[in-house]
Amino acid sequence: MLSTQDAKGQLTQYSYDARGNLKSFSDAANQVTYFEYDKRGNLTRMVDVLNHATTYSYDANGNRLSETRNVTTPTGVQELVTTWSYDKEGQVKTVTDPEQQTTSYEYDANGKQTAVIDALQRRMEYRYDDSGLLIETILPDETPNNSDDNPRTRSSYDAAGRKIATIDQAGRVKHYQYDELGRLVATIYADSTPDTLADNPRTITEYYLTGEVKAQIDERGNRTEYRYDAAGRLIETIYADNTPETLTDNPRSTVQYDEAGRRIADIDALGHQTQFIYDELGRTIETRFHNGTSVSTAYDELDRRQSVTDQNGKVTAYRYDAIGRLTGVKDALGHWTEYTYDELGRLVEVEDANEHETRYEYDKAGRRTAVILPLGQRSSTTYDAVGNVQSVTDFNGETTTYSYDAQNRLVLKDFEDDPDVRYTYTLIGQVESITDGRGITTFTYNERDWLMGRKDPTGAYTSDGYTIEYQYDAAGNRTSVEVPSGTTNYTFNERNWLETVVDPNGGVTRYGYDAIGNLIQTQFPNEITEIRQYNDLNQLEYLETSKLYGEGDKEILTSYTYTLDKAGNRLSVTDHTGRVTEYDYDDLYRLEREKVIVGGVVQTIDFTYDNVGNRLGQIDSTKGTTIYVYDDNDRLLTETFSQINGNTVITTYSHDNNGNTISKEVGDQQTVYVWDDENRLVAVDVSTTTSIKYLKYQYDTSGIRVVSIADGQETRYIVDANQPYAQVLEEYASNDTLLTSYIYGNDLISQTQYDSQTYVDSTTYYHVDALGSTTALTNESGSAVKSYLYDAFGKTISETGATENKYLFAGEQFDRGLGDYYLRQRFYDTDTGRFTRRDTYEGRLAEPLTLHKYLYANANPVMMQDPSGFTAITSGGMGDFATALAIFAILATIGAITYTATLENARNRVCRYEIDEDHIFYPDTRFGGVTGFHSTALALEGYDFEWLDENQIPSSAWGSPYEATFYLPGNPEARKTSSFFPDIMSKDDVIKAIGEAYLKDGCKPNGDWSASIILPGANIPATVSGSVRPIGNIHLITTAYPGVLRQ
Repeated sequence: MLSTQDAKGQLTQYSYDARGNLKSFSDAANQVTYFEYDKRGNLTRMVDVLNHATTYSYDANGNRLSETRNVTTPTGVQELVTTWSYDKEGQVKTVTDPEQQTTSYEYDANGKQTAVIDALQRRMEYRYDDSGLLIETILPDETPNNSDDNPRTRSSYDAAGRKIATIDQAGRVKHYQYDELGRLVATIYADSTPDTLADNPRTITEYYLTGEVKAQIDERGNRTEYRYDAAGRLIETIYADNTPETLTDNPRSTVQYDEAGRRIADIDALGHQTQFIYDELGRTIETRFHNGTSVSTAYDELDRRQSVTDQNGKVTAYRYDAIGRLTGVKDALGHWTEYTYDELGRLVEVEDANEHETRYEYDKAGRRTAVILPLGQRSSTTYDAVGNVQSVTDFNGETTTYSYDAQNRLVLKDFEDDPDVRYTYTLIGQVESITDGRGITTFTYNERDWLMGRKDPTGAYTSDGYTIEYQYDAAGNRTSVEVPSGTTNYTFNERNWLETVVDPNGGVTRYGYDAIGNLIQTQFPNEITEIRQYNDLNQLEYLETSKLYGEGDKEILTSYTYTLDKAGNRLSVTDHTGRVTEYDYDDLYRLEREKVIVGGVVQTIDFTYDNVGNRLGQIDSTKGTTIYVYDDNDRLLTETFSQINGNTVITTYSHDNNGNTISKEVGDQQTVYVWDDENRLVAVDVSTTTSIKYLKYQYDTSGIRVVSIADGQETRYIVDANQPYAQVLEEYASNDTLLTSYIYGNDLISQTQYDSQTYVDSTTYYHVDALGSTTALTNESGSAVKSYLYDAFGKTISETGATENKYLFAGEQFDRGLGDYYLRQRFYDTDTGRFTRRDTYEGRLAEPLTLHKYLYANANPVMMQDPSGFTAITSGGMGDFATALAIFAILATIGAITYTATLENARNRVCRYEIDEDHIFYPDTRFGGVTGFHSTALALEGYDFEWLDENQIPSSAWGSPYEATFYLPGNPEARKTSSFFPDIMSKDDVIKAIGEAYLKDGCKPNGDWSASIILPGANIPATVSGSVRPIGNIHLITTAYPGVLRQ
């Protein structure tokens, strides 16, 4: 084949040498990659389109001995050499990376790999049966000379070679059952009665005679059915409801295809249609929504996304280098953010729209070793021989060191000034105990590895001796949460959506949803009802809270009517009192103006920003003008407020090199902030010429605040961290006297305050607006006892009623002593619209606003919030049930590099894969690092599937001969699809192959998955693995990858 021509007439050309080897490859942009070979036909040199060369050497048998690449670093050009050695059978014996760390391999007489010995000489062993099936994996432990006591996993097979059981390190058995055609029909999970399977939880899959999945039945017996067209394409998904005997009234979604088999429309269970328009090359160029708005995408000649135009006509443009790496993003205001890479594709510089540069350095193994901020502050990271983070020296010059066990699990964090933190683990690797300066915290789990209880070092305990306890139904929905003050129970409907919450006093809160999961009604125990109404794009347009009387009569306590622009931004809100607030945005949807109209009186607040989002000015028509000044690291230096009466107030700030605010001075008041070694705020002194106030805070090891001390008065928090965002369930005084308890459902339902003097308990219920801000509290009889008004950025401008309450703007905890909101990882200052310390979340390259280290909610607090303190999410646009865009929870150790992402339910997207150039960076609170992933590879039944970022795989793998084998969920027989790719391989090709593999496998997203990737010349596959699990209507996608992928 000499050339191919696409539907637009664009040519891809190939040339060959006399032996038929591919000599050059010219893409549609006339960019050429060259190849050279030795006389045996082995590839010896490859020169990419940027003229970067990789050379290879071989032994007489054609085994690759070395790979050599050059990379330019701040200290000069480095030569990176990876070498291989082989045994007499031609099997890889050792691989030595450019840092001269060696991994060794052993084999049996049949060529099966029996051991992998890492660079620290730790052995992973594999054992097989007579058929060559893997039956045992022996993991390393702390006694390397004795494998008898090592943790291990085992598998058993039937006569057909199908896996029928797996036994984990704790001895728990998972069983698999098949039909006569070898298709997996049941997965049976372990429970507390291992001697019988009759009562074990299980998932069931049914099939049509033609092989497509007919139905999936979850552990609770809820049944989802699927319908297909004659071509075997999924056209209808029928969801469970409360009348399982008939399907005629069940909610369902449908899919339509064109003659080419492309998906052209999704119709959800409410009849809302989303259409997909393609160009002649089959690329999606327009997505049309049910309300007539659309988003369009333009591509360059290499199929890379060139621009995106949103529903309001705002255009974001993208620029790439010759090998497809994102090098620039032009926002809708025309500002460019630039990215620079080295020869290996590693990001080495980010230049923001203010032309401030952040630089990155790497070691020979491709691991990031340094970050240099625009003003020159430098942080550095070192690694052990297998790639575990060994030490981190922050921008302040303070070093934290890390130690690991034989399975690369973090066992010790050693700080310079603060107490050490130690970890122990269960047999399967879950955290069993954490010892820190507070004492020992312990965790227990059930047979499904779900957290059952946590015991904190101090405080009140339940009757079983725990701080907090959990129970679950068979599908993993939490059915009860017990704390010392009592137990809250939960029930779920057939879609695993939360239906009722029963508090310890018997009060019942009930939730109602529409067919696609939007929350439409909440009934509180005090006869208060909240209703929500949505438009055709599931965006909230009306919210009302009222008290019902008799025959349909009601008293409206609060109501909010919203008008929206085409992209869903709120343009105005009118409340029950007639108060109107209007919002204007710039082309980046940063809030430009807030206009409040009350009784004909108008107040305006205008905001201006620099190119990266720093607020430059604020003009309040009733108060005056504020001007802000920043340094090149985007740290706020001064705030000058020129009041209408002619007075001027200047506030000055100072920061440490880590970006923590260490002082604030205004008038005669000085505030001093003290931070610990993990950049957590631990003390604040607020002083004037006449007074001084002291605040102190303590945290658990995940950075969640557990103690506050204000002027000597201590409050202890019992925190439920076993959910997407940690929530306080109880507050205690230092003598363990209960002060306040909180009940949560979809959101905060109520608080009960306890008076130790009168022994009279007082319960109030929370009522909110579309953002989730508390706007009213009602008592047990349904009477309003508190109300609030806020400005756009969350400052309380009106508060009536005497009831004490800490949960205000966006439903978050307000620290009255500090004057800031506690958002878990950071504190938010509503006056400046900024956080008080630098973010460790690195952001998404394709969305420059997310790269800002201090900005709250991307400067759009009307539509977004930041409950994690890491990254902004859209709030309320599709109802409480579907508001979480991406919630990231880190569950394992630094060394294992295991992450869990809790992602938005994509609502009825069924079995299709998508390619997106964006990068998502997951923050790691343990040491302030990040890991990159490539998003989005797949969207399956509402599951978003994350794939490794190209920087996690050697750049030589992209654009090289390549082989990958994908072992798919839903079939423990490890039915596989093998793809032998052409000479030129892109990251999108890998993603496409995974997507096609899922399509072929019947689109079963639940279960364990892995991909075995053979890097060019490596011969030994590198394995990426993980699982996809539904937990209620949230889907947990766990990925783990070993050190070989971090070379």
